Amino acid sequence: RRGVQPQALNPLTGAQVDLPLVTGLHHVEPCPDGRHGRPAYNLYEKELGPDTPSVCTAWELRVFIYHRVFLSCSPSAGAGCVVLLMHKQRGEMSYARIGDGRWALITANETVPSGGGYGCAAYNDNDGMWYVLISNCSIYYSFDLNGPSPTARKIIQKGILWDDPTSYIVFSPWGDILHVWRYVELRTLTNPIWVPAEHAHEVWDPCSESCTYEMKLYKLVEISSSDLHGHALFLGFNNPIFVSTKDFPGLRPNCAYLTDDDWEQLCINMYGCRDVGIWNLETEKFESLIGDVQSVHPWLNWPSPICWITTSLS
Repeated sequence: RRGVQPQALNPLTGAQVDLPLVTGLHHVEPCPDGRHGRPAYNLYEKELGPDTPSVCTAWELRVFIYHRVFLSCSPSAGAGCVVLLMHKQRGEMSYARIGDGRWALITANETVPSGGGYGCAAYNDNDGMWYVLISNCSIYYSFDLNGPSPTARKIIQKGILWDDPTSYIVFSPWGDILHVWRYVELRTLTNPIWVPAEHAHEVWDPCSESCTYEMKLYKLVEISSSDLHGHALFLGFNNPIFVSTKDFPGLRPNCAYLTDDDWEQLCINMYGCRDVGIWNLETEKFESLIGDVQSVHPWLNWPSPICWITTSLS
């Protein structure tokens, strides 16, 4: 029985490349008995013990098990493209090359830290290294995926305001490796979010909304974050990227375009908090989209948008 088939998709050309099945992960296997007559899978979690799996449908695995995926290059490179997957449980990492049949779990060794908690990664073409953030904001590299086991070296560790911030690592077009910290809090709305009666039980407080209230950019020290050298920064539940405002004049320079980066809000709650807007790095203020996002743009409700740019193919 085939497992859930993840794919790398080019949204412009429609090209699709198969990645290893979900049953290629170290802790997932087909469930022989299925679930309510449908295919199901056993998910082994440390909290439940080695002999007590959770039984999940294909939809539940798709929602819960995959966190983030990063590519070293275009999948058109075939086996030359390495796919790094952050997944349940506890922010584990596995990797594979295009064409592989299984995911290889990155486990602790003399240089790789234990405990998981991986949150974001980026591949550097210049040195061939993966730069990885973990929950305490230490940056680790490098993973030599051609050797017998990955190796890692800690680059820097900084103090943070809380144990699990939203943070990103991104390579700038002008050559810097930047570490972005995004601080999010709950704010009270004047008008409650509209929720259909049948979904009211899913929202714990219709007057609460997530909102980014501060952002800092670091190299080895904090930098002046008001100058992005004529670029806009895009942050969300995806790979952070810089986009030239010269090439895309509709974008505003020295601004960060934000979408939600909360796994629970993205994957579970159809109605509720939404942190979608623009962070102005010059004024250091969050700017909402024009109008009331919830009423004027109901399509923003769920799932949260992961793409800001509409590309002209003419």
